Amino acid sequence: MQKTLESLSIFGILVWLMIWVAFKMQGMDTDGGGTSGNILNAVIAVFWVNQLFHIKDLNLMSVRLGWFKLLADIPVALFMMSEFPDKPFAYIITWISVLFDIIYIWVYYRRKSGKLVLNYLNN
Repeated sequence: MQKTLESLSIFGILVWLMIWVAFKMQGMDTDGGGTSGNILNAVIAVFWVNQLFHIKDLNLMSVRLGWFKLLADIPVALFMMSEFPDKPFAYIITWISVLFDIIYIWVYYRRKSGKLVLNYLNN
């Protein structure tokens, strides 16, 4: 289970880097337009670093950041779909990020309830 969670964390960091590269390739600013963009980028970085180094207990701070990131990613994806319909790669990657947010939160609550998710990967 530990190896599985480590792999998921590393994969999550790679997805975050892929989103950044997608924005740069599409010629978009990854800053998000100022202070709010810097805060969001910091939250995303803290979220993944916290997940990577606190794997044994997916703590409440981490899941709160996960909820914050999820609530921030959905409007970003919707905005990108409406404003940049000719650049589907960027908003598809953002929706993938939303999916990872949901999986992360789901894993946290499933583990908290005592049901081990990903048990089948240990066999």
